[in-house]
Amino acid sequence: MELLTLAAGSPLAHAGIGLVLGAVHACDADHVMTVTACTRRGAAPRTALGYGLRWSLGHGLAVMLSGVVLAALGLGFPQLLGTAAEVCVATLLAGLGLWLVAGALRGRSAGHTALHRRLAAARGSRGIVVLGVLHGLAGAAPVIALIPLAARLDPWFTGAYLLCFSLGVVVAMLTIATLLGGASIAARRCGAALERVLNAAVGAGALAVALRILLEVLHDVGAA
Repeated sequence: MELLTLAAGSPLAHAGIGLVLGAVHACDADHVMTVTACTRRGAAPRTALGYGLRWSLGHGLAVMLSGVVLAALGLGFPQLLGTAAEVCVATLLAGLGLWLVAGALRGRSAGHTALHRRLAAARGSRGIVVLGVLHGLAGAAPVIALIPLAARLDPWFTGAYLLCFSLGVVVAMLTIATLLGGASIAARRCGAALERVLNAAVGAGALAVALRILLEVLHDVGAA
């Protein structure tokens, strides 16, 4: 209700709401866990920054396009599309989690190398952008992003607001990715054993978040 009241204010109020909601949204557990999983294996801070930027760009592209199109058509966000995106996010996140756990258990064995090659696409330039797009379509982002627009579904206004929202996501995620990259380098300097333990912990966390998403999807489908 407070956001709807602010949405009737000045353009600066709209921009501020967008930036704040975007920054907060970037800190969601599934977002942070996805980028964390992608920045493991001792990624340098610059590499981690690249992962965070590409994820943010994919996320922003999905949110802005869906928001502007829906505003132009006067429609709400399709629940089926959001549900399908959530399932895809959970599946890919589970794959990243299994990759990290398997790598930690196998060390530098040939089996780990083969697994790394099969799943490395999820961390590549295109893969991380796709992950960002899926997160942007996974239900929560469009709903949060469009809250202040409930009383004014103008495409130009929507695009400007969602641009601010996406910028907030970018700034927050770049900060998170930079910190993760630095932590990864520090862990690698402490020895391979600690690196494997952290990889296993991150992998287990990714699996837990993926399971939580799937359980929420099942609950929502059952409630419907």
